[in-house]
Amino acid sequence: MTSIVNGVKSDPSNEASATPTAPVVAGNGAILEITMVTGEIKEYDLIASELQSFLTWYDGRSNGADKAYYMIPKKNNIKPFLSRKEYIAFDKISSFEVKEYTE
Repeated sequence: MTSIVNGVKSDPSNEASATPTAPVVAGNGAILEITMVTGEIKEYDLIASELQSFLTWYDGRSNGADKAYYMIPKKNNIKPFLSRKEYIAFDKISSFEVKEYTE
């Protein structure tokens, strides 16, 4: 696969990525379903700003300009802890799906 960015054709690559380009509607929630390279599926219920933050990170990491991982705060089973966070490694993501809903 090759790409053209600013009129310049890239070298062939066997890697590809895609990110939804439609804007997330403010006020809506979404289920972010991430399929890991192991086949494991992770699911997160996010508000619009959290989803947009993930998409921005994913785009940045795809371009090599962001961290190798993304932190998602968990909203369930928090007690007795102050918080729970899951760190998702970019290179372990096979694909993801966004299921937007109206709150």
